[in-house]
Amino acid sequence: MELSVVYPLVTRQPPALILAGVFAVLAPLVFALKKWRERSHLLVGWLWFLGTLVPTIGIVQAGHQSMADRFAYISVIGIFIAVVWLTADAAGASSIVPRHHLLAAACVGLACLGMTTRQIDYWRDSK
Repeated sequence: MELSVVYPLVTRQPPALILAGVFAVLAPLVFALKKWRERSHLLVGWLWFLGTLVPTIGIVQAGHQSMADRFAYISVIGIFIAVVWLTADAAGASSIVPRHHLLAAACVGLACLGMTTRQIDYWRDSK
């Protein structure tokens, strides 16, 4: 992973990368808009994500860097809103025994713990 404390400001991006980014933003937005009556949490989560990305992606500068990873955790809350409510909908509609839901949640929690431990290693020192 190529993480950095400061990403140098890049003034030009390849057009293909810009198009891919526009599609990555608009496709989920269109889907969430189509489903907003029965799954409003998708639209809320995606709009939260997009709205709080502004200081992260460099459209509005927050210093001399082109983007800032340190703000990303706020944006990801929107994705978690959508995922958690989708999971709750799926769990409510399933015929799985409730104690298995607890087991699944524990497995997800342990996976997150493992990924967090791995991520901490990236920032342990300057190398």
